[in-house]
Amino acid sequence: MWVFFRAFEKGGITYVGVFENLKLRFGKSLVGDLNAQQGQRINYLLDQLYWNTGENSGHDTLENNETIFGVISRLSNTFASLPVNVMTDNQDSSSGDIQEILSFKPNPTVSSFDFWARLETDRNVYGNSFALIEPDEFGQPKYLWNIPAEWVSPGLDENNNLWYEVKPTIKSIIPVNTPVWVSSYNMLHFKHIARSSKLWGISPLETLTGAIAQDNGFRDFNVSELRKRDGLIVNMSGNYSKEERDVIVNNVRALARGGVLFNEQGLEISNVERKLAQTDIEKNDEITNRRIANAFNVPLTFLNVSDGGSYKSNEQLMQQFIQINLGPTVAQYESELNAKLFTRSQRDTDVHVMFDMNKLARGDTATRAQYYNIMIRNGVITPQAAQKMEGLPVSTQAGSDLLRVSGDLYIMTDTDENRETINGKGGSTDDKLLPNESDE
Repeated sequence: MWVFFRAFEKGGITYVGVFENLKLRFGKSLVGDLNAQQGQRINYLLDQLYWNTGENSGHDTLENNETIFGVISRLSNTFASLPVNVMTDNQDSSSGDIQEILSFKPNPTVSSFDFWARLETDRNVYGNSFALIEPDEFGQPKYLWNIPAEWVSPGLDENNNLWYEVKPTIKSIIPVNTPVWVSSYNMLHFKHIARSSKLWGISPLETLTGAIAQDNGFRDFNVSELRKRDGLIVNMSGNYSKEERDVIVNNVRALARGGVLFNEQGLEISNVERKLAQTDIEKNDEITNRRIANAFNVPLTFLNVSDGGSYKSNEQLMQQFIQINLGPTVAQYESELNAKLFTRSQRDTDVHVMFDMNKLARGDTATRAQYYNIMIRNGVITPQAAQKMEGLPVSTQAGSDLLRVSGDLYIMTDTDENRETINGKGGSTDDKLLPNESDE
């Protein structure tokens, strides 16, 4: 039975709890049977999800560091591009409300691409990302709402039950004096690694604090040096009084503003150039890029930097990315979604969510052609399935939806007679031979 929301207030804290009542009807506020003040708080929370502009996010690293922006943008866009399906025990995509929510419209305000991209962006910026599960009147998932990570704080009650405190951090005309607590059953939580004693994932940007500070300091120093004008060295033969030196200085300053300076005998002026060593800049960028790649667990080439390695094909690069980054990330998402979107009886029938990573690992045209040839010849996929995987029009020709097997393949336990029957020969091979004839 799905968990339902019920709000109650205790000790100045509004709890969104759990109870089993199939007759309860849910209103706009996501909870039923609330007094006006409590309902106003919950409505306010959902209204902020509609009107949240992203202001006061509390994190400006993305706006100020193009390298980190690039790697997080690539990670979130790559993840959001993965097809997601609700699978049954026979691995066929099943149509249904949850499939519609995950693949097309998680809620009335965003597309599925935006929903997944926001989750993955928050996870990589804050170390945690959240989505609120809004159930319908029957307790089944109706909508999934992105919750800004800076709004949420997890906590345990006296019975070690996990709750999430949700409190908007942006200003509104509707005051929220008490936090709203949501049961873990109705909150999707995706995170980076966390210690066993912590409920909160570690932000990659927090681990890069020193590297970012060093890089920013190096850049600020370079900019300040570039903004400075070149100094001048004035060589004068003989002794000059202070008044005479002041006259020369004023003439030099006038020259810098476009004036004229007479090159008198015994007076020589030369520039003091401020040059930035190109090797120092490249070395700093290399160190920073390697630290960022290590923190986000991506190949260095994802930062448009050569790592000195040799990839024979793009397939090898993507295979490495899937192994060290995307694979574990997808496993976490699938585990959380399967645990909180399906009931025990549904999971017993092997209904589960699966993100398809095959498209990333398909490689070039020759590799894909070889892959489909092997899969079709060995009866793993049908020609129609291959067409769908390539995004081609599906053939309606008879037999295109049937599995095939190569004629030179047999089951190991088949007898010789069965093999001959499969080949269409029938009977003994010796019967096919012509008898020996006499030369006479």
